[in-house]
Amino acid sequence: MDGFHFHYENLYKHGVTEEEALEAFVDEYLVDIEGRKGSNTILGQTESGRILELSYKENRDGSIYIFHAMDARTGQPEIYRRLSYD
Repeated sequence: MDGFHFHYENLYKHGVTEEEALEAFVDEYLVDIEGRKGSNTILGQTESGRILELSYKENRDGSIYIFHAMDARTGQPEIYRRLSYD
């Protein structure tokens, strides 16, 4: 998908594919859980049902740099389920 860049080493370290990161990022029910130093962190679900935590920054050119992706941490899936359908 154009407009997205990835820190592949981080994705692979956590067993997340580029496709899964994109699926979670465009999840219509994603939950914004925090932001710091110009970045955002969200919870999103893949088409297979995997809930991921993604951290990203929007570049000046409007593209998105996903620099961190991993399975949701303890308690985050419940937060996603509670907040995503409100």
